[in-house]
Amino acid sequence: MLDTIIATIKSVLPTDQQLITQQNGTQLVITKQLSNPSFLQMLFSGGAKQKYQLVIQFDETQKTATMVEQETNVKSGGLLSFGGQMQTTKGGIVQKESGAQYGAKTDGTVGQVYAVSFDASAIKSPVKTSLEQNGWRVIDSIL
Repeated sequence: MLDTIIATIKSVLPTDQQLITQQNGTQLVITKQLSNPSFLQMLFSGGAKQKYQLVIQFDETQKTATMVEQETNVKSGGLLSFGGQMQTTKGGIVQKESGAQYGAKTDGTVGQVYAVSFDASAIKSPVKTSLEQNGWRVIDSIL
């Protein structure tokens, strides 16, 4: 039963999002790498490594799926500024994001270092709908 619902979930995920799915027993983790600048880009221009994850824990006896969203951000100011930041957010994430960063590229030119465009509901909504249509009770959790 679990393999069937996981296959169904994978089939409804947006194909243009470059998502990574990993199953570990009764847990499914869907990961979207939002931005992943290289070490040199982070060093010279600064930037942010951002990752969104939707973690689904299945309970087959209760036929429940507990969903937790989390986002991880690691930010650096680069050589021309000091500081950095690491942040992890768990819970119901309502996120629609787009942006870009400009700075020195690894080839020495100046221009766009990276760009990001993301809407968390594009991943969560079809998964939740698919689960409910297949008789699963969905629990949104912040832990």
